[in-house]
Amino acid sequence: MSCSNNDDNTNDDNTSGEVVQSLATRAYLNSVMGSAGTLSISSGSSANLSFTTVFPIEVTYSNGTIIAINSMEGLKEAVYNETSALHISNIVFPFSVTNSDNDVVIINNEDEFESLLFSIDSITTIDEFFDSITCFEFIFPLSVIDSDGQTITISDSESLQNMLSSISENGYWMDFVYPFQIEYGGEVVAIQDVWEFYSYIDCNPDGWYCTFDYNPTCVETPDGVLQFDNPCWAIQAGYSESDFVSCE
Repeated sequence: MSCSNNDDNTNDDNTSGEVVQSLATRAYLNSVMGSAGTLSISSGSSANLSFTTVFPIEVTYSNGTIIAINSMEGLKEAVYNETSALHISNIVFPFSVTNSDNDVVIINNEDEFESLLFSIDSITTIDEFFDSITCFEFIFPLSVIDSDGQTITISDSESLQNMLSSISENGYWMDFVYPFQIEYGGEVVAIQDVWEFYSYIDCNPDGWYCTFDYNPTCVETPDGVLQFDNPCWAIQAGYSESDFVSCE
């Protein structure tokens, strides 16, 4: 598999039946990759997270294969190599994290994973993305899952906004009934699962495109100098070459 390597990932060659798509896993992976350029590639935690994942972990892919991943570097590489045909669906429970007090916390199920992520401001749930989506428009009608697990049909953008406004902070994880359609770049695109939705949220439907070559690149910000792994990550974060400064 393209996401495997001898050092960090081990193909256990296990398969299962229907693979469950974990919203919490995708939100976590999106945060890991969104901040990857601000980290040393060997770092075990994200600057934007209040916990460190304890490796090894196991992840289930969209085809049912289970892979053991032994480091943050291996996890970032696995996400970097994801495609619409083959991507991570969930982290296998239980797994452990170390919190800001250096206590080890065991995450036993999806509800506990969601609760952990809800406590972190930098983790953005699906419903919180809507104010910042600029790359596409929804094609109605579409259906969403409410807090009671019921399916609700949304007929227009006003109805969608009304539902979003009814979601209190840290209320629940809204999800769609897949597939649904969006208009992207003048074309109608069918979104098949949460991986594809997050790809379009990031305005990058082809997946992550920055390499993990370590070429420290620093930019000046109002809060001080911020270091990225290489220029690509800095540019993806919204900076330009004119913002680059010496890292020394």
